[in-house]
Amino acid sequence: ATLSSLIFYKSRYGAQSYIYINLAVYLPLLPVAIAQARYDQDVDRLVGSANAFLCRGIVGYALSIAALVAIPLNADGGLIFVCLPAVAIGAAGAILQGVLYQMASFVSSNCAASTQSLKAAVAAGIQASALVALLVSVWTGFGSSADDTVHDLRHFNYVICLLEAFIMGLFMFLMGYSHRISRAMVQRDSSISLVNVLNEIADNTSVGSAPPDETPLLHGAGDDDELSVNSDAEEDPDRPIVPRAVELTYRQLWKYSSRCFTCLLLTLAPSFMVASWFTKVQTDMEMLPQILFYVRIISDFSSRLLTVYKSPSSQNELLTLACCRLILVVVFFFNATYPIFPHSDAVSITLVCVIAFGSGYLVTGAYQLAPSAIPGRYRERNTVKQAAALNLGFAVSALLGLFVSLSLDGLGL
Repeated sequence: ATLSSLIFYKSRYGAQSYIYINLAVYLPLLPVAIAQARYDQDVDRLVGSANAFLCRGIVGYALSIAALVAIPLNADGGLIFVCLPAVAIGAAGAILQGVLYQMASFVSSNCAASTQSLKAAVAAGIQASALVALLVSVWTGFGSSADDTVHDLRHFNYVICLLEAFIMGLFMFLMGYSHRISRAMVQRDSSISLVNVLNEIADNTSVGSAPPDETPLLHGAGDDDELSVNSDAEEDPDRPIVPRAVELTYRQLWKYSSRCFTCLLLTLAPSFMVASWFTKVQTDMEMLPQILFYVRIISDFSSRLLTVYKSPSSQNELLTLACCRLILVVVFFFNATYPIFPHSDAVSITLVCVIAFGSGYLVTGAYQLAPSAIPGRYRERNTVKQAAALNLGFAVSALLGLFVSLSLDGLGL
C-alpha cells in the first residue's frame, strides 16, 4: 500500500523521493533475513514451531497496521516522516515473507509437486496484496491525481489497515484450526529434535577424531539414502553405526543452491532498479508512474500463477532466462532516462510488463527448484533453513538494486 502511492509522493516530495521510500521499505529485509536465518530454528526448538510461527505472524501484521496508521499523521512534516514508518512496514513485510516461505517449504514437504504449488501460491499472494491496494484506491479515489490530500491518504491507509486486521484474523484461525498445518508443525518439531539427538550421538562417538570432511557430502547430491553413516564405521566393525548430522551448514546450502542464489541476484537487482525508477521516467502523462506500478504488479502476479501449471524445468534454464532479461532492463533505462532517444510511453509500459513477468516467473521458479538441489537424504530437514537462506539472498539482491538506483540518481542520470 505504501509503495502504491507514487503520484502522491512525487507531487509532494519530488520524483527522487520514491527511490528513498523504496529503500526505507526494503532496507529491513536484510537484518530480518539474517535474524531469521540465525535464530528462527533455535526459537522454534525452544517454544515449539506452532507458537513461534503464530507469534511472528501476529507481530508482522500488528507492526504493519501500526505503521500504516502513523504515516498520514505526520505526512506534512516531510519525507522523513514517511520513510520512518516505511521502515517499520518493511520490517513487518520481511517477517511475514519469511514466515510464509518457510511454512510453504515444510507444510507439504512430503510431496514435491505440492510444495512447488504452495510456494507459487505464496509468491502470487504476496504480489496480489498490491492488487488489493488497487481496489481500495479505486474505491476511495486516492491516487487518481496529484491533487490528493493528506486526508485522502489517511482514508486510504485506514481502509488498508482494516483489511490487514481481517487477514491477521484469518492467519490466526488458520494456525489454530488447520489440521494440515498442525501436523506439519509437529513433524517439524520432531525433525528438529531428531537432528539434535543425532548430532549429540555423532559428537559422542567421534571424540578424538577429525571432523568429517564435507566433500563426500557434496559429492552425494542426488543420493536418496535416508542417512549417511560415519565413514570410519567400516574400519571398526565394533563401533556403532551412527547417522551423520543431517543439518547442513549455510556454506553447504550455498554450494548446493548457488545457481538459484545467482538467479535471484540477476533477477531481483534489476527488477528493483526498474521499479524504483517509475517516477523518473520521461513522460507527459501524469499518471504514467501509477500505470507502470500496476502493470508491474499484474504481470508479476500472472507469471507467478503460471508457475503453478508450468514451473521451470532446471536451474540452468532459470539462469539463461535471467541473463537474457538483462537486455530489456538496459533498454528500459535508455528509453526512460536519456533524451537523445525518442521516448515512448507505450514502450515503457511494454518493457515493464515483460520485465515484471520474467521477474515473477524466475523468482518463484528459484524458490521451487532450490529444494531439489539438496540430496534426498538431507532435504526434509533442511528445506526451512534453505528458505531462510533464499530470503537472505532476496534481501541482498533487492538492496543492491536500490542502492544502484540511488547511485544513478546521485549522478544525475
